[in-house]
Amino acid sequence: MERRTIVAWLIALALVGVGMLTTVPVAAVDDAAVITEFSAARAMEHIEQIAQRPHPMGSAEIAVVRTYLVDELEAMGLEVDLQTTRVPDYFAGTGTVDLANVIGWIPGLRNTKAVVLMAHYDTHPATPGANDNSAAVAVLLEAARALQAGQPLANDVVFLFTDGEEPSPQYGSNAFAAVPQLLDTVGLVVNFEALGSTGASMLVEVSGPEAWLVDQLAVTSAPAAFSFNTQLARLLGEIGTDFDAFREAGVPGFHFAYARGSPIYHTAADDVASVDPGSVQHHGMHAVAIARHFGDLDLTDVPEESRAVYFTFGSALIRYSTAWAGVLVVVAVVGLAWAASRRSISGVLRAMGATALGVLAGAGVGTVVWVMVTSVRSTPGITESYLYGAIALGSGGAIALRTWRRLERGGGSQVAAAAVWVLLAAATAVWLPGFSYLFVWPALVAVVLLAWRTAAPLTRFTLLAIPTIVLLTPAIDTFFLFAQPRPGNTDSQITAAVFIPLMLALLVVSLLSAGSRHPTGRAPVAGD
Repeated sequence: MERRTIVAWLIALALVGVGMLTTVPVAAVDDAAVITEFSAARAMEHIEQIAQRPHPMGSAEIAVVRTYLVDELEAMGLEVDLQTTRVPDYFAGTGTVDLANVIGWIPGLRNTKAVVLMAHYDTHPATPGANDNSAAVAVLLEAARALQAGQPLANDVVFLFTDGEEPSPQYGSNAFAAVPQLLDTVGLVVNFEALGSTGASMLVEVSGPEAWLVDQLAVTSAPAAFSFNTQLARLLGEIGTDFDAFREAGVPGFHFAYARGSPIYHTAADDVASVDPGSVQHHGMHAVAIARHFGDLDLTDVPEESRAVYFTFGSALIRYSTAWAGVLVVVAVVGLAWAASRRSISGVLRAMGATALGVLAGAGVGTVVWVMVTSVRSTPGITESYLYGAIALGSGGAIALRTWRRLERGGGSQVAAAAVWVLLAAATAVWLPGFSYLFVWPALVAVVLLAWRTAAPLTRFTLLAIPTIVLLTPAIDTFFLFAQPRPGNTDSQITAAVFIPLMLALLVVSLLSAGSRHPTGRAPVAGD
């Protein structure tokens, strides 16, 4: 293997690591933290009390948890109320059960509308639910303590612990949203969930004026927000959480969740030992920072509905309007047209066909491998899961490379690789603008490199790899999490969805492979 190739591999692996930083939780804070700061260690003490056994709605166990919540909130000095109702006994299939939302609030000094922090405190009958959703319940308790210890805020801060979320009707949140006197007081709702045992507290959904809300989200110290994720949530519609009722009612808000290690979801393995304190800390940092920021805003003066493109790059939250997404695509198209005018169109089209066919064939083969492996190993550990993912990608990559080499003739691969990404950028900017940044920034760099004819291959590779790998890694990882087996909830198990992250990964390989070569096909000139 040539030295240049070894260096390129090292650069690629380092950039994958940089990209993965936005998908991992923050470091947990111990119980020696100052009283106004959120501490995962203090929150973990609540999880140990709440997640001792399953506590589905209507059970004797959930009544014990409810009493614990009320006692803790009142001990902090919060005002506490219960919203009770009677609902069908979903799990028994017959009869009715009592349901109670626990509502605690810190009155504001000059309330406009309330900031509501929300988590459900019931579990699926098969699990103690330490992550789903005792971790979020504990986050709200610890956040309440930290906020009480700080400076008073202008707006009320409400802690809504909903009952009956696990059945698909989401009884508790719908009961709250059905009362106009309650719903009209809400200026912002922030929902916290978990689909696994670890991972970043990632923004899953935004309701209301997205551009304005995401701008405000920059107050958090460790954002993990990607518009492809929230765009996907809008495509799916209702995704079965308490956030649905508030989104449908038009209440502005955020929905955060962590999802790595999701094979434990709704199983007995979702116990206290499985909880990552870092994910709890990440949830809590979001809860406290958002409550303090929006707690001093006039929530009766919210801008009109608007969309945005945004992503976390390092520790920075980059955002711009969807109109700018279109401008960037136009620039990329113009640059590509100039570059293509100097190439054989037939060669470019042939190379584009080879690229697309190789990506699709490779992703298809990798999907078959993944589905076969996960049918045998339905509850893989996190490391094990990524190992199987690497095997699937390696299998698909071998097919893709073979296809590219057999079908590509007549040159034009550099322009073709850029053209595929420009087409994807244009298509997503029109129909799925939240996805557009994934393709337009690598496409722009690829077009620039077509014009920079004297750049050495390693320079070309590095410049192209930075936006491509760093931006695509979180998306590939997120879609890979969607494809995890979930024996505790087979309705959410779509292992064949691994086709999407495999396809994105192979698109990255095709662009870096072609784009790092000299655009004329000659040997490199200098600095190689």
